[in-house]
Parts: sequence; structure tokens; C-alpha cells
Amino acid sequence: MKMNNLFTVFWILFFLTACNDTDLFLAGGGIGGTGSPLPEESTGTTLTSKAGESINIGTITSFGHIFVDGIVVNGIEYDLSQAEIIMNGQSATAVDLKLGMIVQVQGTITDEENKTGVARLIAADENVVGPLQSIDEINSRLTVLGQTVIINPFTIFSGFVDINELKSNNILAVSGLTNEMGHILATRIALMLPSDRFQVRGRAFLDYFEQTATIGDLTVDCSQTPFAETKDEVHLFDVKGKLFNNRFIAEQCQLVEPTEWDNFVTIRLDGVITRFNTSTDFDVDHLPVTVNPETQFQLGMATDLILGSRLKVKGSRDGNGVLVAEEIQFVNLTDYVSIKAPIETIATDSKQINLLGIALQLNNDTVFIDNSDELTPFNWQALRIGDVVQVQGFIDLNTHLPIIQQLQREVRQFGENNVELIGHPDIVEVGTRTLNFFGITIMADSRANYRDNRTTTGALLNSRDISLTASEFFTRIQTVKPLIAVEGQWFGQVMIAQQLVILSE
Repeated sequence: MKMNNLFTVFWILFFLTACNDTDLFLAGGGIGGTGSPLPEESTGTTLTSKAGESINIGTITSFGHIFVDGIVVNGIEYDLSQAEIIMNGQSATAVDLKLGMIVQVQGTITDEENKTGVARLIAADENVVGPLQSIDEINSRLTVLGQTVIINPFTIFSGFVDINELKSNNILAVSGLTNEMGHILATRIALMLPSDRFQVRGRAFLDYFEQTATIGDLTVDCSQTPFAETKDEVHLFDVKGKLFNNRFIAEQCQLVEPTEWDNFVTIRLDGVITRFNTSTDFDVDHLPVTVNPETQFQLGMATDLILGSRLKVKGSRDGNGVLVAEEIQFVNLTDYVSIKAPIETIATDSKQINLLGIALQLNNDTVFIDNSDELTPFNWQALRIGDVVQVQGFIDLNTHLPIIQQLQREVRQFGENNVELIGHPDIVEVGTRTLNFFGITIMADSRANYRDNRTTTGALLNSRDISLTASEFFTRIQTVKPLIAVEGQWFGQVMIAQQLVILSE
């Protein structure tokens, strides 16, 4: 599903529940939840690497499968019991770490096979904390303090459930990856308490003589805290300050020191291809990367590498400072799939659950969110047969099976028996009004409602104007097999659909 149509899915509320986690505001004194999303002063802590360690940069996907104080990043679960934690330049604790935050973990991998490690240092810096300036529903984008924020179906919301709840000048804290345009691919957006102190961290165009830094569409006045002259016109920059008459006056302008990559024996990096020359010469998050015949590819091939691709890379640097990839996993944000249904079986030894008659594989990269319990830590071990869950992911084009990116456990409503599915049908049988999605058979009820919610001239169609007959619906989807949302009841071998809606591509 293309991201410019995400809000179409949000609009159909009975099909897809927006992603949210259980904390209302970011916790921790000084970090958030105290009336100000930022501390009054930053310590300016310098991150020091340690020779022989590994570095892992990616999204927090879950907590405590093995360790009581554990987080999972890029499939590795880390013991945090001895870790120093720094957030936005301030000392923090494990409770300040939230699902969806992008973190840098430095430490040792203790068991490569079981994917466990011990963290010495955890660093988290939000890309932007500032006022919401605009919402572009058509393109699934926000503007926050001059930064373009792109939302996808896996973005975690905290403090709000639906994007339409947000209002102009709400203070948002955004974590995410940056693409080749400098736009933020949001992994987490949190609604903060009101404040007049903001921050931005990103690649800035610097003007030493004017003492300005331009990050996205924001120009920062650094004259009160001047930065040193640098040979690079573009530099990773960290600024904190206040808005005065729409002018951002910085209280801190700080060049971010480059990571000492050569100290690390292994590098794991979740990022976007920001420069592409050939499949053996490209950058991931501005770090040069190459592949060789020994590189193992998952969910894609070398020929699939293009500018803007999101990848998870594991490797080490060669003598020329290039990351030689041992493993590359593609993260696909198209070919979207979502299933909401009760768990039928659980295979704990293989971390598989069964929904609507198909086995779905969970792993350390799956994000676990519990909407039914705000207090108890949640991971795959807490799942029970009969739990109603919504899984979201994408289709592996090699196996044609869903890859689960996110699992949410829902509050089961009394008397609610309907199940939901979103995806591209593999088979459309017009005569019998039957669909098949990766092995799930769906038959339309004789009283089913049909709709087409695709956009026209950039605007959402009005729900009164999109009703279809069964014949019109199946004729429209017979050849192109568009993205379809289905709601109905499951009868063990077949789903009887009561609502069928064509979604935008």
C-alpha cells in the first residue's frame, strides 16, 4: 500500500485500528511528562565508543523476552542492567525507552545464535520535538517545526489514537529514520505536554558567517551559541531553543561528532539508502556500503537495491571505511497486509500463531503492542489462544506469505465475532463471488455491502457516493486486484464477508 493513501485506511475505522502504545506521555523527569518535553539544560554528553564492541542502530521493537530489563533492536535482545542510558543529551533510565524509538546500542553480542547481548551504552535522540504545523492527509505527512514527517501503517502513536485528533501547535516528539530528502520516516510519534522549548536533530546546511543552520524548512539562528567553522557545508547538527515571532532562536547549536565506526567489530544498521550508484556502491544513512558474493539477502535481491530502499544491514568496515554487508534484509512498506482475528493455535517452540487457518511467523523484529493491558510487559510469550490480535505486515514476494511487522492485542468486546483482513487478493472468482488471499478463502454474503473508497482528484470520496453492486465490485477488481478491506465472520474453513471495500493504491 502506498503511503499517500494511509489515511484512507485510517478513515475506515471498522477495518483498521490505529497503532498506539500504552503510555500517554513520555515518562521520566525532565525527558517528558513534567510540563516540558525537553530539559532546561543539556549535558552535551559525548558518546564514547569502546574497541571490540558492536554497535546496533535501529527501532525498539519489544521488551524483556529473556532479560527483565531488556530491549530488542534489530532482532537482538539486550540486557540493560548495567547500561548507561542517554536520551536527548540527558541521563535517563530504562523506563524512558519506548516502543518505536530509534536507539544506538553499544555493547557485546553474547550469543549470536540466540541473538542476545549486553548493552554498555544506549543513546536515543528524537529527530524533532516541536509544534505541529500542518497535516497532509493525502500524502500521509505532517510538518513539525519545519520537518517533513512521513507516516506509514507501522508508525506507533503515543498519547493519541488517530491522527485526526491532533490540532495545530500540538507538541509532538518524533523518532524515525531519515531518507535521501532529509524527511523523517516516523517510527514513533508522541503527543507531549505544552512547552515553548523545542529541538531538532538532522543534517543541516551551515552558514558560518551568518551563524545559521537550515534543517529541512527550518532556519535556526545560532548567533547566541555560535558553532565553529567546519570544512563540511552539510553536517549532522543538534539544536535546542525557542520560537520568537516564527524565528527559531537556538540556545544550543551543536555539531554531532561522527561515530567512530572503526572501533566496532560488527555494525547493525536499520536505515534508508541515501545515495545509490550501483548495487556495490551505495550509502545507508550516509554510511558507505558494499556487497560481495558472500552477502546474504533476505526478502529481496541485490537487483532490488534502489535509492530510498529501507534496509537492515549487518557487517563490518573494510580498510577504506566501507561497510561490507554480510546480511541485508529488505523492509517492504508496500504489498501491505493486515489481519484481525482470534488466535487459533500457538506453536511456542517456533514462535508461530495461527489466524484464519494460516500459520504466521513471529520473530524478534515483530513489534508487540498490548491494547488490553496497560501495565504488564507484553511479548509473544504472553499470547494466549483466543486472544484477539491485529497483525500488520507485508507480503514476501518470494514465499507469498505475510511477514509480520507488528502485532497488537485488542480488547475483546462482548458479542463481537467479526474478523477483518486487508490485502491484495490472489484469486478473484466473479461467478461465485469468491476471493482468496494467501490461502484464505472469502465468500461474499448475499447481503454484503460493497464500496470503492479510492480517491478522485486527490480527495477522499464521500461515503454516500461509493456504494457498489456485487457485479460492479467484482468487475472492478477482477483484473487489477487492488488493495481490499474485508470484514466478516470466520467459519473454520471460509470467511463469509459482510463488508468489502476497495482501498487506494
